[in-house]
Amino acid sequence: MEERPPGRPPGYKHSEETRQKIKESLAGRTKSIEHRKKISAAMKGQKKSKEHREKLSQLQFDYEADHRMLYIDNLCLDRLAELKANYPDQAEFFEENETALLIALRDVKSDKELDDIRKYIETENIDRYVGTLSYQYSSFPSHEDVLIDLLDEYHKQIQIKKYH
Repeated sequence: MEERPPGRPPGYKHSEETRQKIKESLAGRTKSIEHRKKISAAMKGQKKSKEHREKLSQLQFDYEADHRMLYIDNLCLDRLAELKANYPDQAEFFEENETALLIALRDVKSDKELDDIRKYIETENIDRYVGTLSYQYSSFPSHEDVLIDLLDEYHKQIQIKKYH
C-alpha cells in the first residue's frame, strides 16, 4: 500500500462555510461585534485598590510557598525512604533518628551533601569520617550540627551495645 503525503485527501474541497471562516480569519475578523463587546466588557473589570492588590499578591506568595514546602517535604520523605531501602540493617537507627534525618535531608542542596549523609549512615566506615567531619563540605551550619548529633547518637548506641 502506497503512503499518502500529509494534507487533505485528493478531491477534498472546503464547504462554503469553512471557506468563509478562513477568509474572515485571514482578514482579522474572526469574532462578531457582539462577541467583541462581551470581551471588552469582561476585560474592563473593576479597578482594584492598592490594599486589594497587595492582599492578592500575598495570597499568591503564600500559596506558592505552601506548595514549595510540600514539594520539599515530599522530597525529604522520598529520600528517607530511599535511604531506608539502601540500609535495611539500620532500621533501628532510622526509627530513633527519623526527625534529625528529615531535618538534615531538608537542608540538602546537592548530591554531595546527600552522599555525605549516606557515608555517615554506613556503620562499617563511620569511624573513618568522625575525624574529618569538621573539614567536610556543607553549605548549611545546621546541616553540620545535625550530622554531628547523628554521629554522637550513633557512638552512644555502639557504647550501649558493647556493655549489653
